[in-house]
Amino acid sequence: MDQEKVLMDFNNLGEGALASEFQENYKSLLSKLCPGEKGTISISIIIERSEDATTIAAVDYSITSKSPKRKRRTLAQIAGDENGEMILKVDAPPIKNSNIRQLKLAGESE
Repeated sequence: MDQEKVLMDFNNLGEGALASEFQENYKSLLSKLCPGEKGTISISIIIERSEDATTIAAVDYSITSKSPKRKRRTLAQIAGDENGEMILKVDAPPIKNSNIRQLKLAGESE
């Protein structure tokens, strides 16, 4: 028996997967945005009509989200190297010390 056919929309495209993926994408994107930032969700739908059958079309879709890129800046000092060529110098990164032990506070149980 043939399955009932309904007019295609976002809720039934991909057996409901597009609507579900949209929900997941916008929630994920929203959680990544800082105040004042913008993100985008793009939905692409491609409809290809069959060459062999006049009543069949293939429908492909994709959904992508894009959150804003985080920009950072550091200041660099223009200096000369041993050959007299111009180079940039920046602050050295902090030294990570993995040998630090945390002591217990007085009265703290083990």
